Parts: sequence; C-alpha cells; structure tokens
Amino acid sequence: MGGVLVELTILLAATRQQTTQVLNDAAAVYKKVDTNAIVVKVKQEFTAKDKAKTAKKAAPKPSA
Repeated sequence: MGGVLVELTILLAATRQQTTQVLNDAAAVYKKVDTNAIVVKVKQEFTAKDKAKTAKKAAPKPSA
C-alpha cells in the first residue's frame, strides 16, 4: 500500500511539474536507478548503430 502511494505521488507531481525531471528524480531516489549510466549506455549504442550504417553505406558496391 505504501509503495502505491509513493508511485501515485510521483505521478501527481509529474503532472504538475516538468515530467521528465520529476520522473528522473524519482527513479534516482525511489528505485535507486543511475539514470546517467543509462544515458551513456544508450548514447554508445546509438553511436555504434550510426557507425555501422555509415560503414555499410560507404562500402564499395561490387561491379558486375
């Protein structure tokens, strides 16, 4: 019951303030989530995907 109250309070605060900031703060405090580590990991994954696409486009096409 207490956990539900905390989550409802977080959602209520998110509707009245900057949603992203409230949810990031709640994740960092309540769930002990390191949001900065997640951001870094996601950026690395997107960079790797972009490099793979670029390399695929730059690869010479075999002549027939």
